Amino acid sequence: MIEINLLPEKYKRDMTIVFILFLLAVYVLFIFWFTSFQQKLVEAKVTDFEIQIQQTKIEVEMLSAELSSSHVSAEEKWATAVGRLEQEIPYIPSALQEIVKQLPRDVTLTNLTWNTADSVILTIEVATMEEAASFLHHLLEVSFVESAWLTQMDEQEEVLSAQLFIELQSSSLEKIGEGS
Repeated sequence: MIEINLLPEKYKRDMTIVFILFLLAVYVLFIFWFTSFQQKLVEAKVTDFEIQIQQTKIEVEMLSAELSSSHVSAEEKWATAVGRLEQEIPYIPSALQEIVKQLPRDVTLTNLTWNTADSVILTIEVATMEEAASFLHHLLEVSFVESAWLTQMDEQEEVLSAQLFIELQSSSLEKIGEGS
């Protein structure tokens, strides 16, 4: 059996253009959605950065106010430290004066560190090794110096830098402190 269709042929639409237009519309909508999402994300980051900047400005203002209110000159710090040392260890000024008196003419005291209550580390600059030995000898003659020795010697340009360790007699120091 043969089938014959006498009806006119149905026209089939070409769906490729509709499909392409649909994909294009979806693509454009996706681009709009993505850009608006990125814009909101950037705006949120900008807001966070502005908040951080404001917080940092506030912290800087607080720190600068604290710094200016707690600003103490070097002279005031020095005076406070010396006053505290004179109260806690009253023999320090007298002992230091006596040590400095022993410095020979061409010897320069560059650093003095009160190591413990009864020891001092001095750094001096001398022209010759004999000057360092002379100073060491003069130190040993001071009544409250128990022992003194050279711990380090460095040559810097035309000057020798010597470091001396001095042990002090506690009993003699206390007598000096009582006399002050």
